[in-house]
Amino acid sequence: MNKSNNHQNRIGKKALSIVQFFLNNTWAFYVLVALFLFIATAIRAHQAEISLFPKQTNISVESPHYQTGMSYWEELDYVNAEEQLLLALKETQEAKGNASLEAAEVMQKLGALYLEMDKVAECYDYLNGAYVTFQKKLGLNDGTTIIAKCQISLYDIQIGNTERGLADLTNAYNDTKSMAYKMQIATMLAQSHTKLGNYDMAGQYYKTLLQFYDEADISSLYSIIVWNDYAVMLLDQGEYQAALAAFDEAESRWTQSATASNRELANIYANKAQVYSLLNKPQEAITYIEKSLNIREELGSNESIYVANTYLTAASVYNLLGLEDKRLEALETALQIALSAQGENNLVTGTIYRSLGSYHFTHHNMQSAIDYHQKALEIQKNLLGEKSNVTGTAYQMLCQDYNAIGDYAKSIEYGLKAIEVCESLHKKDNPITAEAYIQIAWPYVNSDKYESALFYAELGTDICDRHLESNDYTLCWAHQTLGQVYSKSAHYSEAFAHLQQALELYQNMPNANNSKEIAITYQYLGVAYLNSGDYSNALKTFQLELAIVNQLSGSDKDSYIDLYNYTGLTLYQLHEYDEALNYYNEAEQYYKAKISVSNPETSLSYYESLASVYNNIAAVYEDQEAYELATQYELQAYQILKDCSIDYRGKPKIAERLKRLHQQVNPHIPFEEWLEIGGKR
Repeated sequence: MNKSNNHQNRIGKKALSIVQFFLNNTWAFYVLVALFLFIATAIRAHQAEISLFPKQTNISVESPHYQTGMSYWEELDYVNAEEQLLLALKETQEAKGNASLEAAEVMQKLGALYLEMDKVAECYDYLNGAYVTFQKKLGLNDGTTIIAKCQISLYDIQIGNTERGLADLTNAYNDTKSMAYKMQIATMLAQSHTKLGNYDMAGQYYKTLLQFYDEADISSLYSIIVWNDYAVMLLDQGEYQAALAAFDEAESRWTQSATASNRELANIYANKAQVYSLLNKPQEAITYIEKSLNIREELGSNESIYVANTYLTAASVYNLLGLEDKRLEALETALQIALSAQGENNLVTGTIYRSLGSYHFTHHNMQSAIDYHQKALEIQKNLLGEKSNVTGTAYQMLCQDYNAIGDYAKSIEYGLKAIEVCESLHKKDNPITAEAYIQIAWPYVNSDKYESALFYAELGTDICDRHLESNDYTLCWAHQTLGQVYSKSAHYSEAFAHLQQALELYQNMPNANNSKEIAITYQYLGVAYLNSGDYSNALKTFQLELAIVNQLSGSDKDSYIDLYNYTGLTLYQLHEYDEALNYYNEAEQYYKAKISVSNPETSLSYYESLASVYNNIAAVYEDQEAYELATQYELQAYQILKDCSIDYRGKPKIAERLKRLHQQVNPHIPFEEWLEIGGKR
């Protein structure tokens, strides 16, 4: 099987986090940092009966479409939310006038909705129109005007004008004399820096917020929310113990408050489950998943999109714990609940389909993986449009799927679509776009289009080198990919440099279990040594990989079964024939075992690998002049290819060895006839 797809789970986690962070963090914020202030903070301020601004105008929109649209939005039903808010805008403009505060209020919500949906082309006019009206009618110092202006800064950050957006927010933070203003802007800055990966800056703003809420004692609920979001940021960084301590603080504060259990507490429990799973404490992780689910169920119907999302979180925990049956069960439960609650046309449902696709990808059920990823793509395109982060990620996953089954033309087609989306949203010089560049390098190199593979791999790696910290997975993956491209195109010195750099980056990542990534990088490096003729280093590298693989569970070993064939081939080159045969026999047993449980589509690749093993065994016996044994194995390789409708002449090593062995054992029989009778007579 193709090994280029170890990034699948990380890409999947990125897509999953877009929904789960929206639902599991401060509830109305994360996807694009666009809405959290106006809805989340304003609503919480209203619930706490406090005012965040010395002067803030409350604007009441009477249209029933407005309330309905906001309800749909909360459930992530973007299609209906957009429809209802557009109707509300039309109705309000007719009743109150285009330049009314009520119309501006609806326009602001529409702008924020479109920003959240990555529809940046549609959102700016609404955000700017609302801001102009608020500024004219309410003045620059009104809280509503300030919120509107800050949303335009968030828009700038989203479209890639991060310097200007962050500068405007920072200036607003520094210039304001009102502590209430300062804290709201600090929250915006903390969330924005988190999204951009500027964790040191984000941490500073979170600490400022926590200190303020403690000293001012405005609301215990506020400090709980900030502690939860601060913990999520630490979790993103891989600071698991620190994240757990922050979540414990949020939970402790909740317990001490008089606030009843609600969605925020369920979020804290779900997040704690993630931390415990990463700390390899499965029982604690499962306990907190159950606590979160119990609260979700207490809050309303079991057929809630939020209950579905909690099962989605549970599935990701089970995935981290290696409990694959439980993972699939949780995903299927999540899908059933989501379909019952909202139907297919919902972002959570689409994300569940995406997660099911990733599950089947992991288990090499490639047609199922493709089917689920296609379903997710169609839902995401319908809800968010062609040009959205989530849609771009879906294209990348399909690029991986088709690469894995050897349909490189289809893989490249989806990879180019992912690049188009990323360049449109983030421009070229951006790590998100770099991921799409790196991904498409795999089908290009696997289809021997080395020039294109090298172009995209070098471009993506250069961007990552300039923009990412050394502890970022994408930077590690970039050097791993570029090293593999150099190896496959026979530029071995460059391959060694980048693969060794990838190893160093993976090994030095703090608080992360990168054993699988390290193992596959050893494999790429070992093959590069093998193909370059450096058999001694190849053997050492494969042995380092084997030491890791031996610690993995059965299902996790599937991605490394070629290791035994490669090691055998290296020992053969070193003339260690008995040891080589031991590894070839091990590889043979692995491939046969996988064939026995695989569907016809998946088993084809295993059959080809088994034919390669038989060819390698034949080579050992041929070198030892045991021609009868060599012939038996080489004819087995031929028969496998024939049964798979693969022309043996397309495999030069097999074709050439067959002809040599025919001359040794049965030269009096015509070659093609000898093949058909299996070398008999």
